[in-house]
Amino acid sequence: MERKPNTLNRFVRFGKLAMVNQKGYGKNTFHAPPAPRGFYAMPLRYQEWFLVGSMDTYQPKQTLNYPKHPGEDATQEELEEFYKKKNKIFRSRAHKFTVDNKVELWHHLDVPNNEVISRHNSWVKTSIRTWKKAIGKESTRLRAESGGDNGINSVRKRTGYYSKDHFEVFFDTKVI
Repeated sequence: MERKPNTLNRFVRFGKLAMVNQKGYGKNTFHAPPAPRGFYAMPLRYQEWFLVGSMDTYQPKQTLNYPKHPGEDATQEELEEFYKKKNKIFRSRAHKFTVDNKVELWHHLDVPNNEVISRHNSWVKTSIRTWKKAIGKESTRLRAESGGDNGINSVRKRTGYYSKDHFEVFFDTKVI
C-alpha cells in the first residue's frame, strides 16, 4: 500500500509554479519577497482566502479573465452568479503540490536561531522539518489565545479566530 504524504508537505499556489523574478525584492515590508526569484504559496491546510481575494493587485495576469463585478445595484442572483464564476476561475488556477522533506523554504514563523539557514526582513529560511514544528506551535498558540477561559478546543481547529497570512511561504528553488 502506498503511503500518503504528510499533509503539511502539501501547498497551494494560485498561478504558475515556475520560478519568477520578484519585483518587490529589496523592499522592507512584511510580504515583500525574501529572494529575487521564486514564488509564494500557502500550506494547503492553512490557506488564507483574503490573500487570494487581492490577486488582482499582486498577480494581475492571473485575473485578466475575471468577470466584471455587476455593481452596487446588483441583485442577489447577479452577485451569486458573479462569485460563482470568479470562484471557478480561482479553482482552475490553483496548483496543489507536495514537497519532499529535504526542501528548504522561507516563512514568517519563530524558530530557534540555530535552525535558521538565512534571514531577510521578517522572513527566515529553514528546512521543512523545522517549519513543520514551528507551524504546529503557532497553531496551538493561536488556538489557545482564541479560546481564552473556554479552552483551546472551543475554537476553530487550526488557528482559532486569527488570520493566517503569516503562514505564507516562499520557495526560491524548484519544487517539482
